[in-house]
Amino acid sequence: MDIPTRVYRTFNDEIFGPPDVLARPGDNQFERFRHLPTELRLLVWKKCLPESTGRLVSLLVTQSGKAPVQEDELFTVKNGLENVVSGYPYLLIGSQDHGQSCNALSQVNKEAREVFLAKYRLPVEICTEPGDRAYRFSTLRIDPDNDVVELTRMPSTTSSKGTKASVLLYVLHDMLANDPRGQGIAQLAMGADCNDVAHLAALQREGIHPVVLESISNYFSSHLKTFYSVIAPSSEARVMLGQFSFLRGPYHNNRSVPINRVQRTAEFTLLAEDPRPIQTDLPHVAVGTDPRMNVYLFYHVLAKFANPNPNHIPDPAPPMQIRYMMGIQLRGWEKYERDNQIVLTRAKFVDDLQMLDQSLIKCMKQFAPKHMPSYGQVFASEEEYERSLRGLADVSGLWVFDSDTFGDIGYDLTKELPGSDVRWRRTGAGYSPYKPKMVVDLSKGKRPGLMVFRFAGAGDGT
Repeated sequence: MDIPTRVYRTFNDEIFGPPDVLARPGDNQFERFRHLPTELRLLVWKKCLPESTGRLVSLLVTQSGKAPVQEDELFTVKNGLENVVSGYPYLLIGSQDHGQSCNALSQVNKEAREVFLAKYRLPVEICTEPGDRAYRFSTLRIDPDNDVVELTRMPSTTSSKGTKASVLLYVLHDMLANDPRGQGIAQLAMGADCNDVAHLAALQREGIHPVVLESISNYFSSHLKTFYSVIAPSSEARVMLGQFSFLRGPYHNNRSVPINRVQRTAEFTLLAEDPRPIQTDLPHVAVGTDPRMNVYLFYHVLAKFANPNPNHIPDPAPPMQIRYMMGIQLRGWEKYERDNQIVLTRAKFVDDLQMLDQSLIKCMKQFAPKHMPSYGQVFASEEEYERSLRGLADVSGLWVFDSDTFGDIGYDLTKELPGSDVRWRRTGAGYSPYKPKMVVDLSKGKRPGLMVFRFAGAGDGT
């Protein structure tokens, strides 16, 4: 069976409109604006700040090429705000999307830029072009009150150790130190690499610098408002053969799960519920592992670093909100580094969809019932396959779930995660291996919210 030629329909276009229809006003439209009273001009600039959209800022944390510093050299330097910064040689790899609506305000004039800087008050130095030859750096302005900041350690390609988990604490500390209000990011997302939170939970307080212990305790207990546990299955969450059909259940082509491009800064609109016809896909959602485990381990992090008494077990739940974000992650870190796929355009998203279609056809040929009857019926006919491609718009974005979507977690951290086939036990070396829980039925609860990404404009590579 060959892939039929078709025009891909994206839900992102339905929300934001095609990127090439966005027009920029000419300079002559602002001719009399400068004669308005200052108070009125400032009010206009503030109204220009996006209200209906948010931003997801995804950052890879990795070691820099600099020589490692000695422990006594850390936390000895102050920034321009007279706050102590870590001084650790890490890199934050991300993207600077100049096509975003919030950035446009910073380029109009000094007055508009001051309004922009008041909202996007946290400067973060990011590396936009990682590679072996040279790094290119720029400053990304973050709105720490509203931007969702996702931190993920990038596995090292030269060392089996990779980036130390404690560096994540250094990054959070430096964001506190560089925020003029000293609050840091209010919405933190982690878990795309399921080892990140586990390794944080395994850290010992005795091995953490006292300055970090004080700042992180203050951050977790007072300033962090929402923690997003990231569920990032591979493309098999859509073409559900291979590991996600290990029980030899019926094959299901799940086209409802959003596709999340890794490592970029993306504007989004958050819908309270996914309005697409996703009912037939919700009973077949492949999550990779039990999603609650990341939150359960994060409670261990809070118990260890957010309380003056490290032996205190939080009960009831911590004051911040807990949410889940889920999207299919298509590319590994090596391909990301090679292709530098960090700007979200419609053209690249269509490339993703075509790649998934190619994978689907390959699976249909490989696992056809006449060759592997244990995998069950894939599709009865090409007509059935064609019907599966119609009626549901693909979306680049993330599903957002409430904290109770995947079941109870419990707050007694001395016990195992309740009601799960996952078994994590605390040992002297950290946490023991677990049994995967691959597919969940989400058809009986509340429909997931939908974070819809805005594609970069036509001038940015579409």
